[in-house]
Amino acid sequence: KQWYQRRVAITAGDNSYIDPFLLQSMKKYGYFYVVDVPEYSASLEQDIMKQFYDLDEDVKDEIAIRRHNPANKNAYRGYCPGLDDVENTLQYKNLYNIGPHETRAASFESDDILEKLRYDCQEPNVWPETGNCTFDKV
Repeated sequence: KQWYQRRVAITAGDNSYIDPFLLQSMKKYGYFYVVDVPEYSASLEQDIMKQFYDLDEDVKDEIAIRRHNPANKNAYRGYCPGLDDVENTLQYKNLYNIGPHETRAASFESDDILEKLRYDCQEPNVWPETGNCTFDKV
């Protein structure tokens, strides 16, 4: 495999443009790697996510998205276990979705579908409580 590196400047708040290189990377490889983010450590994130995926399934299930755990209000952010029903779900792997730390309004009233979708996606992030203070405070 040949890997490509390209630096792309992304301005805070400008989400109307998707760099063609990033889009191609997602289409071809399924991901892209972000570097040079102030106060961010990729190796620390990888270590933390490895710890997360090594947790017992019942711990991860507590923060599963609503489709897999009706007690969780989140539809998008949280744990999404790999499913046996691949033909119907097209889901092959376990996922953990997070988003920006943001506070959304208590309620939403508008007929604008895009604004409703943005509101729905502003769910709080969830993280398991394991009793390990270092891990739990992430």
